[in-house]
This record gives sequence, structure tokens and C-alpha cells, in this order.
Amino acid sequence: MASSTSANSGYRLYLSAGTVRLVGGESFTFVFMVPASVDATTVTRLGAMNNVGAAAAIANGFFASIDNVTLSGHVTVASTDTATASTFALTKGVWYRLRIDVNAANTATTFTLYADRSDTVLWTQTVAAVLPGTTVDIYHGVVSWSTGTTAISLFSLDYLDYALAGQHL
Repeated sequence: MASSTSANSGYRLYLSAGTVRLVGGESFTFVFMVPASVDATTVTRLGAMNNVGAAAAIANGFFASIDNVTLSGHVTVASTDTATASTFALTKGVWYRLRIDVNAANTATTFTLYADRSDTVLWTQTVAAVLPGTTVDIYHGVVSWSTGTTAISLFSLDYLDYALAGQHL
């Protein structure tokens, strides 16, 4: 998945709006790698969000953000963003597994990063924030873009999964 030579170019991979409504108990899993070509112009978001346009502000949702190689977790409600207390420096060319879990009460989101193909936890953070409910259209997926004007490989995605109350959809 790559950008073009136009600023803010990239790609989106997501379910249609309205197919995901946040009711609590959601779980999202992504297996990914940050390519060697990624630089300070690259941003990737993984999760459930209301806006999947490149460089667009998120008004509602929860997502992991990868800025260059820095991973952080975010919960955004009514355009107010709450980020994880810490970040994680990803290594280019290494596969990771990220799991994002919303508790059953819809009041906290936990971001957990694993070494791919193992249960070794590399980083975990929880954001306590009441998520928007079933009236907000949410997209589940990935959006990645570059603000630069050089075509580069942005992000490698091997797997994504969505489960509600432990049931894979």
C-alpha cells in the first residue's frame, strides 16, 4: 500500500459506515508492519473512526495512530481526543499484532501491542472515556497517508479482524 506523488495521498481499507455501531465489547485485531520507506510524512490510523479521509480530523471513535514509527492509542468523543499516557517506538520491517478492546460498558478502550506470532506483550495502555453510542456511524479499518510528495510504501497489513462479545463478524 503506497502513496503517490500528491500530498496527502494514500489508501483506505474499511467497512462501510453504519456496519459498526459502538455498543461495548468490541475487539479489533490488526497484524501489520511499518515498511522501511516510512518517514516523518507518514500517518496511519487503525481502528473504528467516523472519518477515514486522509489527514481528516476524527470526531468520534477509537484508533491507534502510527506517526512515522511512533504508536499511540486514542479515544475521541465529540472532537475531544484523549491519548494513551505513553507511546511505543515501532521497528521498521518487524511484524506486530495490535489488539484494541472496548470494555462491555463502553467506558474504556485498551490498546495492546504484541510481538507477532506470540503472546509477548510489548506495550499496553488503557484510555478511560465513554465512547459514542449506537447513533454514530463508525468505519472499521485502516487509513494511511503521506503529507509528502514522494511515492512511498506506507503500511503493510496482513490481517484485520472485528469481534463483538467474542464473536468474530
